[in-house]
Amino acid sequence: MVQQVHTLKGELDDLKMWVQKQKRKCNIIDWLEKSCVPTIGYQEWVNAFVVKQDHLDKVLRNSYIEGITYTFQKMFPIEHNEDFPIKCFEQKQNVFYIYEKESGWKYMHPGEFESMVLKVQKQLISLLKLWEKNNKNKASNQNYELYFKYVTKVMGGKQNQELTQKKIVSNLYDYLKYNYLILYNKNYITFFSFLFGWASGKRSFEF
Repeated sequence: MVQQVHTLKGELDDLKMWVQKQKRKCNIIDWLEKSCVPTIGYQEWVNAFVVKQDHLDKVLRNSYIEGITYTFQKMFPIEHNEDFPIKCFEQKQNVFYIYEKESGWKYMHPGEFESMVLKVQKQLISLLKLWEKNNKNKASNQNYELYFKYVTKVMGGKQNQELTQKKIVSNLYDYLKYNYLILYNKNYITFFSFLFGWASGKRSFEF
């Protein structure tokens, strides 16, 4: 029994050293290229998404930030996360990686994130124009005031644009993020599952 414990301790120490080496040399893009091959590229995925009335309603009833965040959650439903052409990880805060069939995975530039937001915003504006057209015959001061209030919200509200963008980035990051080391070091997790199972009496050794 004592020998088994010493053996386990030695294996655990070796494994810890291995994990630390992996941390130092890990390259997320290399890992994505080897492990994640989405069926659809990022631009195709984003362009195919249709903004709906409930997305606009979320903006109008709550705020621009909440509405855009909600829309992105519908654009990237978490139950299909394995096939997303966009990824982010706990080890790289607020950093996104995107996939295109022609070029593979790459770091997502802030301008590309902003472009995704603007695509959604453009569709929201179109829906708001449709609302305005349908309510044109109901001319009243109250209606005009409501319309301009809605326009202000859809255009981003009264908050600083840079701060608004940062909050949307943070919200989507929190929604999508993975723990890269858990995915990368599957052997590490398997070993600890075994070790904890043994320690809790779920596994036994034969002598």
